[in-house]
Amino acid sequence: MLKKILILVWLLALASFLYSEPVQVEKSGQSYTLEAQRIEGILHISVSDLAKIFGSEIYFNSLTKKAVVQIDNHSVKLSLFSPYMEVDQTVYNLTYPVQLVQGDFYVPIVTLVPILELICTENIFWDEGQLTLKFERKELNLLGYQASEKSNGILLEIFLAENLRYEIYTSENRWLNLNFFSAKVNQVDFPVKKNSPVKEIKFYPLEISTQLSFRLNKTFVNYRDEVLTDPLRLQISISTSNHNSNSNGNPKNSPKNFDNLVDVIVIDAGHGGQDYGAIGPTGLAEKDVVLDIALRLEKLLVKEGFKVILTRTDDTFIPLADRTQIANSNGADLFISIHANSSKKRSISGSETYFLAQAKNDEARAVAAWENSSLRFEKENPEELSDLDFILLDLVQNQFLKESSDLAYMIQENMGRKLPIQDRGVDQAGFFVLNQAYMPSVLVETAFISNRGEEKLLKTSSFKQKIAEAILNSTLNFKEKYEALAK
Repeated sequence: MLKKILILVWLLALASFLYSEPVQVEKSGQSYTLEAQRIEGILHISVSDLAKIFGSEIYFNSLTKKAVVQIDNHSVKLSLFSPYMEVDQTVYNLTYPVQLVQGDFYVPIVTLVPILELICTENIFWDEGQLTLKFERKELNLLGYQASEKSNGILLEIFLAENLRYEIYTSENRWLNLNFFSAKVNQVDFPVKKNSPVKEIKFYPLEISTQLSFRLNKTFVNYRDEVLTDPLRLQISISTSNHNSNSNGNPKNSPKNFDNLVDVIVIDAGHGGQDYGAIGPTGLAEKDVVLDIALRLEKLLVKEGFKVILTRTDDTFIPLADRTQIANSNGADLFISIHANSSKKRSISGSETYFLAQAKNDEARAVAAWENSSLRFEKENPEELSDLDFILLDLVQNQFLKESSDLAYMIQENMGRKLPIQDRGVDQAGFFVLNQAYMPSVLVETAFISNRGEEKLLKTSSFKQKIAEAILNSTLNFKEKYEALAK
């Protein structure tokens, strides 16, 4: 009885947060209206209407609270109250959970559309202002692929309709990841073929690009990429042995060596140049403090045998996106960004370490917003990254989430031992400087420069040396743990 009452209360509460709105659908020369539900401010479409749009049937399982619908020969599975949608065994994040309204499943239109774009044979345009959903013939620019085994490796070719800007990076378990900007692709053109060296293909829709990830049948040590014509294609020669392992000389796409060693560290001193960062009560600039710490850390790491690259070695402004590109192009194993925190409340103090993920609280969101404010100094200023951007981006980044979290906790534990200030722990937030780093990455907020006492500490050599030593010890701890796991 109590359970029924609780369900009734929930349904009444939900009803107060939703109302219907007409959405105009234009597809295959036809136009019609369907009723969408605005739930807590987000417009949702019913799964039944979704099936109607694509002329398919829908199957509901009341016991498991799941629904299955066919969309352009793809099986789409949804679970009630879950934000995840499974398409042909690939899981996507809808951000907002599937809702139940009047016996039907409802999904958020704004996050559904970019996922449907990957699997549909048409372009899909959603206009929130006009409440229109349009389907148009898709002019594809990623046409398909071909993969074949050679005596010393694998030849992978991606056929193109036009030249596209792209990035390549590798990850564990034999994944080769291709990120194409302004890509238009249909997933059906990239099937896993029988007896192919490609064993699995995954698609990740991002805001300005699409990532295609290929899991290969062999461990590889190197690759070389070039764009060829007749036909236009991206050709990637993948070496599965130590022969012919020279790169193409392009630092942007230089390969990462699969040796399971943690030996290349990129240290990023935040801010720089015209970007002063936070300013302390007596005028101490964050950009100067963190550069000093970065240079100290470099010396310590080099003594331990690490190869160290600094994103800046002097008072120079480096765009945020370029900082992680430095790490990617040098095949870095770790990316450590060093900062000093700030707050309007001068009494707040302590150190904390962040890794990239959706912010859990307003305080973490505020720290990320402040550090991301460096974007205002860049000529091409990207839009601020929303929670949705980071949820989609997480599809790329989550392979390093555990390692980044581990490194963050190691750094925070060592700083807690060495520094005479409050240990504020580890948190997560959406830092632009971390969002394109294809390796474990953290952002260290060493102390509050806005706090008069901690600003005074940040002026001393001994305090800055202790910070550098804490990060060094954490790097050694991380190296020991993950190299042991790789054996």
